[in-house]
Amino acid sequence: MAQPEVTNGVGGAIAVFVSMCNLFVKNGYDVYGLCYSKTEGTPKGLDSGVGFVNLYMQNHGTMGFADAFQQFTRTQKPDLIIFSFHYLYIDAKLGHEFDDIPRILMFQSRPDYYFEYVHHSLKHLRRLYRNTVSHVLLDSFKTLLPGFIKRHRVVTIPNYAKQTDLAVDYSVQKNKCVFFSRIDRWKGVELIIDSMALLAGDYPQWSVDIYGQAESEQFLDGLKERAAKKGVQDRINFMGVSDNPYETLVNYDFCVFPSVFEGFSLGLVEAMAVGLPCVGRLSCSGLNEMVIDGVNGLLCGDNPQDFSNGMRLLMTNSDQRARMGRNARTYVSQFSLALFEQRWLGLADELIRHKPLPTDFLADVKQIVRI
Repeated sequence: MAQPEVTNGVGGAIAVFVSMCNLFVKNGYDVYGLCYSKTEGTPKGLDSGVGFVNLYMQNHGTMGFADAFQQFTRTQKPDLIIFSFHYLYIDAKLGHEFDDIPRILMFQSRPDYYFEYVHHSLKHLRRLYRNTVSHVLLDSFKTLLPGFIKRHRVVTIPNYAKQTDLAVDYSVQKNKCVFFSRIDRWKGVELIIDSMALLAGDYPQWSVDIYGQAESEQFLDGLKERAAKKGVQDRINFMGVSDNPYETLVNYDFCVFPSVFEGFSLGLVEAMAVGLPCVGRLSCSGLNEMVIDGVNGLLCGDNPQDFSNGMRLLMTNSDQRARMGRNARTYVSQFSLALFEQRWLGLADELIRHKPLPTDFLADVKQIVRI
């Protein structure tokens, strides 16, 4: 079960959805990739063997998400349900009728942030949470889960970085750095703009290219206005979405990732995979575990002065860029597609083969114990 944006959006969570659907189909599973979206479309790269169903379109909008999902589940009788986000789990409202179907709940980013900004969701999730294994991207994220989830099984499966033969040519300085992610309020693009404003006078040849889908045109316009007010509108280039990440990323000297928080950023690992060092925030969860300060990148403070100092170091020192870039490429080699597939297939197979006892049988056992 994917988020509505899967029909027409881009981003790490959608890429993972496509990869997982394709993985299970290739290994002999019958797979339905579901969404509930008022926008038509099919995710790019989805295997033709995946039964992609937009529940909203299928029912012509006559049924709400919960009713449509429950009806589909009754009809198809799945052996396993995987929810991409906790709000989808909540909105499905699966009652005791479906207790015998094992579920995986994915946390695609830092889990406590989901609950911090949607306070009521924690109460609803606790009420519905049954027969479920939760998934996090990094071991450290387990400590950020609410207690009722930690009392059940939680698994760590990082995302993967596609291996590539493409690599940065460190002998050629491009005088360009790159941001490669979504463009929204949590990605900190404002910090790039403010930092570049501090560097512009000293390094007139340098610029920043910003790739990604913006959360809205209004938000993007606000960033452009900020760049203009800071006098760096000609140094900050908004490039839209790239369909060829590796071919794009090799044209830069380093990447900037000023996110407030991350889970396991695909944009970051793609940049590292071609040998780009990264400048990021020391305070950014996820990123501050993957970027090792002074080894494969630099971790800086949250203010423009500190962040611009990190950018300055990589702008002025080609030897440091090359050393950190090679280390970045080595670091992400551990996140292989083969390991990602092995872990997900193993988990799914285990849950399907070891179904819990039916709810009514458990009730009988409890009655016997009481007697």
